[in-house]
Amino acid sequence: MGPSTAIINPVDPAITPGENRVNGQFLILGRPDPVKGHMFAINLIAKLNSMGRVCTLFATGIEDKMAFTQSLGWVDEGEKKNLLRTSEALLVPSEYEGQPLVILEALAANCPVIASSNIPDLPNCVNVAEYDNQIDWIRAIDEMNTEGLLEAVEPHRIENIRPIWGDYYERIIDSKASTE
Repeated sequence: MGPSTAIINPVDPAITPGENRVNGQFLILGRPDPVKGHMFAINLIAKLNSMGRVCTLFATGIEDKMAFTQSLGWVDEGEKKNLLRTSEALLVPSEYEGQPLVILEALAANCPVIASSNIPDLPNCVNVAEYDNQIDWIRAIDEMNTEGLLEAVEPHRIENIRPIWGDYYERIIDSKASTE
């Protein structure tokens, strides 16, 4: 493959912090693929409700009607941003992922994140719960971190990524390397 350069993903600058979080409103964003963990999240919310909590899961990517779940299908960017600004937390119970951009988007909205232990390289402010372990997810919800979210996403702000891309292109131009 040869030499390569990794530049981190930028976060959409239109994502702004939310202030009026709805207590008990949890969110899962993603396609309806079993690796994303929709059924785990649905069962988790059902368990929380059976314990006397009042919780609702807002779930994109699915359209089934299930108890305690608002099935949203696919949402546009505006609706996604609104959900990130109003939800108590984003749940990412994936079996495996790289670095999901949705986690960075949630942090930019100052939305706490609870993510699967199978997701590598998470910022320290993300609450990690053992993959497929409902008891550990309930613990993570009970101990949810709400501090340092905006600071963790700072390196991913477009104004911080733009100069990195500029330097990269300058080096290519200065090298006079063939593009063939």
